[in-house]
Amino acid sequence: MAIQVSVTVYIAAQYEGGARMKMIAWQGMAIELGGIVFLAIGGVLGEIFWQYPFYIYLIALVCLLLVFKTLPKIKKSVKEEETFAKVTTKEKLKTRIIIASSLLAMMLFFISFVTLPLYLPANFGFSEFESGYLMAFISVIAIVTASQMPRMVKLLGDGKTVTLGFVFFMLGYIVLALVTSVPFLILTAICIEIGFGFTIPLLNHRTIEVSNTQNQGKI
Repeated sequence: MAIQVSVTVYIAAQYEGGARMKMIAWQGMAIELGGIVFLAIGGVLGEIFWQYPFYIYLIALVCLLLVFKTLPKIKKSVKEEETFAKVTTKEKLKTRIIIASSLLAMMLFFISFVTLPLYLPANFGFSEFESGYLMAFISVIAIVTASQMPRMVKLLGDGKTVTLGFVFFMLGYIVLALVTSVPFLILTAICIEIGFGFTIPLLNHRTIEVSNTQNQGKI
């Protein structure tokens, strides 16, 4: 979690406006892609020996080296040295709404990853491999959706895009609750991941937008 927060703050310091939103979208895509790759590798290693998947965490040493070698240092701008005005009540309310929306979006997203491995074998007769493939498919849809998030914001605006994301979350879980056929299960996965792509990366960006260099890390 510390790494994810610090990376987000780093993106906020290095980019602005549309470029920042694009990088936040790429961050969401990278998170989902990492899930696909590492779950696949972990599954293969786990079949060989149960301890082998834990060696995947050694990749952190490679990442540490890349951080020191490739990431440029943040240059302080004039804006960072300015004294920021006192945050108004309206701005505080907006920040709380964004944080609450982020909490709900994360809950709606991760409840699928927590419950589906139990739900699919019991209700669809899925094996562990089939459940894994569906979870990977969910992540692929999330990558595609997150990549299109900036375009949706340009077309609809921030608020409508987030609202649309929550609508897709709702549709996904309604379909999952009412229908027990595989085609509709795939539809559920698509809806849930569209919900992810249109909410979590965008809310992350909005959190940056309503903060300043003094409280960015905290918010």
